[in-house]
Amino acid sequence: MAPNISYTKFSPSGKVAYAITNGVALMEKESVHADFHLLMDFLKNSPISYALTASPTIYAEIVQEMWSTADCSNTRGEIKFTIKGNSYIITPSVINEALHFPESNFENTPTQSELISLLKVINYFDTLNKSFAGKCSSYDTINTFVLKIGYSLFYGRRIDIGTLLLDEFCYKFGALQERDNIIYYRTISPCITEDGNEENGTAPEVHLPQKNKDASKVSSLSVADHEMPPEETRDGIPALELPSSPEEEKPICGLLVPAQEPDDHQYLLNAASVLKSNLVDRLTSFANILSAEDMILLANKCYNTLEGLGDFNTDAAFMRQNTSLSEVDVQHEDLALAAKKKEDWNELDIKSCYIHKAQSLFEVRQKLSRAKDKLSTAKRHEDSLKLKKEELTGALNKLTEELHEVEERVKTLTAERDQYKEAHSVAEAEVGKLEAEKEEARVAFKAINDQYIAANKEFEKTRNHLLQLVRK
Repeated sequence: MAPNISYTKFSPSGKVAYAITNGVALMEKESVHADFHLLMDFLKNSPISYALTASPTIYAEIVQEMWSTADCSNTRGEIKFTIKGNSYIITPSVINEALHFPESNFENTPTQSELISLLKVINYFDTLNKSFAGKCSSYDTINTFVLKIGYSLFYGRRIDIGTLLLDEFCYKFGALQERDNIIYYRTISPCITEDGNEENGTAPEVHLPQKNKDASKVSSLSVADHEMPPEETRDGIPALELPSSPEEEKPICGLLVPAQEPDDHQYLLNAASVLKSNLVDRLTSFANILSAEDMILLANKCYNTLEGLGDFNTDAAFMRQNTSLSEVDVQHEDLALAAKKKEDWNELDIKSCYIHKAQSLFEVRQKLSRAKDKLSTAKRHEDSLKLKKEELTGALNKLTEELHEVEERVKTLTAERDQYKEAHSVAEAEVGKLEAEKEEARVAFKAINDQYIAANKEFEKTRNHLLQLVRK
């Protein structure tokens, strides 16, 4: 089982953490309630069964060097890294082959609407509202990457899980300069090959590292949170075995049986080293709780245990232990002195400080309440503005339509006006002709009238002459 934290030369701080969420799935029916047995059978026969249960031996320096050199900044379609000077590449096809995912005949990845429909089918939203109301943790969310895989399992859709997982790897890696020292190691490690080609940068062969036959002996003597360099088991590379579950991260307290074979002597030495280191950690952690006598008693018990483990220099170990114990004792005295000083503090000063802090907290809460009220008012104002905007948008659209109708009418009236102008021009021309004819008729009428007047005068003259002749 891999320690949660181990020393490494690849991080600036000298330490790197392994994510405890990368545990191997427990697929035995006996480990779950009977209601979940059907789910266990389903997962065992699913395409992700191997990825959930694979537990390869992890060689710390390989994983840490891969983690510290992996780069997918130029393209999200592959991850490039180096191990011991050799270049390697991880692609979706490599992931599919290493984790026994489907490798061909892929169907379309579920869309956003399909994922939402799945959540509705399983009553996801209703369940969360009942179970997690008021919570602000991430338990009420499902990663889209996980949801797509779940959809493919639920509906039997054959999707390219390797591509999804590669995107997730690139997200976990982040930028090379800002990369976190928390390693998500279990799923990445089966994809690391030892037979890559440095010249072309490819990884032609993908396989799991074979489990060291002695790894179980070391793991049975280790503790999950022990901070010390892991034991070298293969070519100077420390072997770290994966935990089967987060529960296995607890310290193992079984009895140590003396080894019968000569090769077991080294493992006893490792166990002694673990025990000594944990003793120092425990004494340091509980320095403010245990008395000096209790710590000395605990150290003596540890010394007796180390002496029974085998033939190694227990005197030197005890001297180192006493040195560490002296340091812890000094620390314990410092803490006791600090506690005494704390008791000598003026209680009134502490009370006045408490009252001042409480008053400040009350004022901050009031300010926060006022800010919340302002925010609520602003949201209501925003909603009213949105309604007004919608109303104005509707009115503007209506005015735009009316303006379009008016423009059409103006175009029609303009065409009619042009027609009337043309008709008016024709009428004016006709009126001019009529005026000319009228003038000609007037002139002719005047001439005829003059002739009539002249003829009338002649007629009167002739009539008067005839009357005179008749009278005679």
